[in-house]
Amino acid sequence: MLGKPFEKHDVVRTAIVGLGSRQASLLSSLRRLPKAKIAALCEIDSERADAGRSSLVADGHEPPDLYVGEDALQQLIEDRERYDLAIVATAWSDHAWIAVQLMNAGMHVAVEVPAAVTIEECWELVTTSERTQRHCVMLENCCYGEEELMMLNMVRAGVLGELVHADASYIHDIRNYLAEKSWRRIARTRRNGNLYPTHGLGPVANYLQINRGDRITTLASLSSAALGLQAYEAGTGQVSPDTYVCGDMNVSVLRTAKGRTIMLQHDEISPRPYNRHNVISGTKGYANGFENQVYLEDSLPVPGKPVEHAPGRLDAMASRYEHHFWTEKGEQARAGDHGGMDYIMLWRLIEAMVNGDAPDMDVYDAALLSSISPLTELSNGRLEFVDVPDFTRGRWDNSRVPFL
Repeated sequence: MLGKPFEKHDVVRTAIVGLGSRQASLLSSLRRLPKAKIAALCEIDSERADAGRSSLVADGHEPPDLYVGEDALQQLIEDRERYDLAIVATAWSDHAWIAVQLMNAGMHVAVEVPAAVTIEECWELVTTSERTQRHCVMLENCCYGEEELMMLNMVRAGVLGELVHADASYIHDIRNYLAEKSWRRIARTRRNGNLYPTHGLGPVANYLQINRGDRITTLASLSSAALGLQAYEAGTGQVSPDTYVCGDMNVSVLRTAKGRTIMLQHDEISPRPYNRHNVISGTKGYANGFENQVYLEDSLPVPGKPVEHAPGRLDAMASRYEHHFWTEKGEQARAGDHGGMDYIMLWRLIEAMVNGDAPDMDVYDAALLSSISPLTELSNGRLEFVDVPDFTRGRWDNSRVPFL
């Protein structure tokens, strides 16, 4: 599936599977794309399905087909010829098996993050995609952020030199959300590792051309004690029957075939400011998204002697390095959620299907980025480095179109 184009479409008839907390952002972006038709909603809960359809009709859209109830997915599959793309936005544990069924039915699939939660599921996504020749794209919206694409342009322009190291994270205090969302809280009672690696790792993987000239080969992971969620629940007077095993902070170190390193962190529990880090460092400079810093060798008063030289502002580089997607689509994108990255991501996917292009990120990227989570669990349990599978089966270093 490397570089395999979609067949061309005049309009992409899209079915959304799962109408939970992610549906509002997806519908908000898709409904503003003229070449995307929200043709079906598939959901166990009838109230969610009705509410989703009502919101589309109120916005002037044609009423989508509804597939509702315990057999909703099977009903959708029976009508598969009516749709070109299925977007899977259910709970994490359901992503992979639903995607596999849809591909087996002949549908292209876009899956919310992570695409899978076990190594076996990652391989099943790859082998099913290859066998059916249906794409399985993971919807990692952070890869399309304005800052992230600007930093990608800086990397491509060579201003950071040869890349050496990256920092990536998902640090987001969502204790109140975890107290309400049972499926996400339950994961913390069963798994101990980095449960949500792709928001931070996706963009830096693209800077490093992972699966496109380099690959992640090994990782080691360690979690802190699990204290924060119990303390939060006690402080709010909640009585929870759960025992949490997932450490509040997970820190992992990854190494690539070219000898680059990545520090990856995950913390949804501690009272800390939101941070994805988004740091890339090379032989000629450094860019840090969440500190809004850039430090370039060529800007030093005396190259090679950075004594007391303060970093500049990363956002000041936008006039030179803003990605053309944001120059062209920024106004429309910023009207949506997550700073507009959802809109850019979905616009790119729909345009690829309309034009008959290959997707920016494919099933091999989905499998690799998703595999990091179960691998951190494995390493954390063993307290040792573990090998990262090569889902491309040796084709990671072939000449290949880079991400964007």
